[in-house]
Order: sequence, then structure tokens, then C-alpha cells
Amino acid sequence: MESANLDLEENKEIASKFERALGMGATLAELHGITPDTLEGVYAYAYNFYEKGRLDEAELFFKFLCIYDFQNYNYLKGYAAVCQLKKDYQKAFDMYHICLMLSPDNDFSLVYYMGQCQMGLKNTKMGHGVI
Repeated sequence: MESANLDLEENKEIASKFERALGMGATLAELHGITPDTLEGVYAYAYNFYEKGRLDEAELFFKFLCIYDFQNYNYLKGYAAVCQLKKDYQKAFDMYHICLMLSPDNDFSLVYYMGQCQMGLKNTKMGHGVI
């Protein structure tokens, strides 16, 4: 019983450290020691699956990338594109919106994709307004 209490306290302390680090902008990849090269290798697999139309596999890899580096524009955009192709238009729209805020070069193609998502949701007024 005493061991369980120690484990609980230790877990709370670890969770608190993670929370502080994430609050300061660290990514899970950084906290777990996953290198940018490793993430880029995973991205290559994700993009390859996307290109081949293997959307379930692409989604799995893009989700992993987004979880471990939520600040990477390309990972979020890739996940949004997969969601759009899978007709999960609301999720795609939301992800494109986040991408628009993170876009390093004001990628306005995102606005077009957001409009397509609204059209897919049958929200034609908003779809035309976005585009």
C-alpha cells in the first residue's frame, strides 16, 4: 500500500514537470528525446502513405507527429489534408485554421482548403465567405 502511495506521488511530480515544460513551449518530442531527424523520417513515411492514397496509415503517422510536435506547420497541414480526404471536414477545417496561425510564410492556400471544408460540410455561405 505504501509503495502505491509513493508511485502516485512520483507520478504527480512527473506530470507536474511535464505540464511546466509544455507550458513553456516544449514539445513531447523534446521531452522524450526524439530528434528532429527522427520526426522528419516519420514525416517521410506519412507523406508517402498520403501520396499513395493509404489514408489510414497516413493518418496514424500524422497523428503521431502532431502529438509529438504540435508546433510543426507541415505535420498539422498533412494531418488536415488527410482528414479532408477522409471527409472529416470539421476536423480538417479546425486543423487548417491552426496551420494558418502557425504558417511561417502566410500560406493563403489554407484559406482555400478551409473553404473547401465548409463546402463539404454543406455550409455554403461560410464556404464562400472563407474563399
